[in-house]
Amino acid sequence: MGLFDIFKSAKKQDNFLIPYRAARALLNIMNGSCTTLEVLTEHVPELPKLKNTQKKKVLEILSIVYLVQVQKIMWKRIIKDKRDAKTFEKELFSQFEKELGIQPEPLVRDYIAYIQHIGSHGEIQYVGSKINGEVLNVESGFLMHAIGVLWGNTLKHFTAMVIDIQNHISEADVTPAQLPSLMASITPEIEAQKDVWKHTQEDKELEVK
Repeated sequence: MGLFDIFKSAKKQDNFLIPYRAARALLNIMNGSCTTLEVLTEHVPELPKLKNTQKKKVLEILSIVYLVQVQKIMWKRIIKDKRDAKTFEKELFSQFEKELGIQPEPLVRDYIAYIQHIGSHGEIQYVGSKINGEVLNVESGFLMHAIGVLWGNTLKHFTAMVIDIQNHISEADVTPAQLPSLMASITPEIEAQKDVWKHTQEDKELEVK
């Protein structure tokens, strides 16, 4: 079962812009993850002490929760047709794995399973719980709550940003023939954000040696 099946959908939209919508969403995910890491590092005393490999893990955790959040936003507000929504999900997952080198499906399933087990609060607690357990190796309800609150605050800005950008993408303004140029226009931005992941991976390889 895909993530889409958790959410409702309604009327039909043209779908030729789905690859561009997915690319824009991916950029939002990458930007949101980096911004949130900066916020957490600034306000959580334990995080500035992290090695680059640990920061890479935090970015992975954040990118997965933002991946789910951007899908919820798209399905509820932007893409109303079930078929198009599933196409968007497939395209976004494909771009996510290609650009970040992270296979999203098992991590998304873990996120959903956590929320289903914990309840509605799990959506906020997940980030703190995963950072505590997989990055800091500590058990601290206070720290989990603090991280969750900070992430919740950044989520508000992330949601507004995604909605604003996606609402300005209109089939009425472009033709299918213009799609390649649209995709090319966003490539430099994605490559710039990929450098964050690239540098942390290079540091990891150096540490292993």
